[in-house]
Amino acid sequence: VLNLYDPLPGAVLVAGDRASGKTALLKMMAAATDRMPGADDVQFGVITPAVEEWGALEALPGCMGTWPSSHPSSGDYLARLVAWGQHPHNDGRTVVMLFLDGLDALVLAGGSAAADLRWLLEQGPRRHIWPVATMNAGRLPRFHPTRGLPRPRAGGSAPRPSLARGSPCLTSAGRSTSFLPP
Repeated sequence: VLNLYDPLPGAVLVAGDRASGKTALLKMMAAATDRMPGADDVQFGVITPAVEEWGALEALPGCMGTWPSSHPSSGDYLARLVAWGQHPHNDGRTVVMLFLDGLDALVLAGGSAAADLRWLLEQGPRRHIWPVATMNAGRLPRFHPTRGLPRPRAGGSAPRPSLARGSPCLTSAGRSTSFLPP
C-alpha cells in the first residue's frame, strides 16, 4: 500500500520482463485514483511510448493527459510538474501520480527533461508528486547514478537471477533474484 501523503518510500520503480504486466499495473493504479477517498484531490499524468494503450483512462476526471515519451510535449509536462512542486503555494492537498511507462526510453531522450525527471524522482514525493515508473528488468543494471538517475530502491523477487547481474542494487539468492535497497 502506498500512502500518498508519506514521502518516505520515494519514487516507485516497477521492473519486470517484457509482457509481465508492468503497464497493466500502472493502468490499474490510474483507474484506482477515481475510486479513492478524496479522489478529487488525486490527479495523474502518463508519459508512455504507446499513448494509444491509455486512451480509455483519459476520460477519468483525474487524468491530466497522456504524452508520448519521444515528443517534446512530455518534457514540457515534466517542467510544469517541477514548477508546481516548487511553487510556495503548493499546500500538498493535491497529489499527482506521474506514470512513466518505459522509464528507460524517457531517460535516453536526455535534454532539459532529464534534469526535471531527476528532480521529480528525488524530490517529487516530498511535494506530493509520485513518480511510478516501469522498466524492462533486463535494462535495469544499466541505470544507476552515473546515468544521472537516483539509485533504484526496490523490494520483491524475480524468477531469473540472470536479471540481477551487474546491478548495484540487485543480488542473486539461490534460484531467484532479490531486489534489495542499497
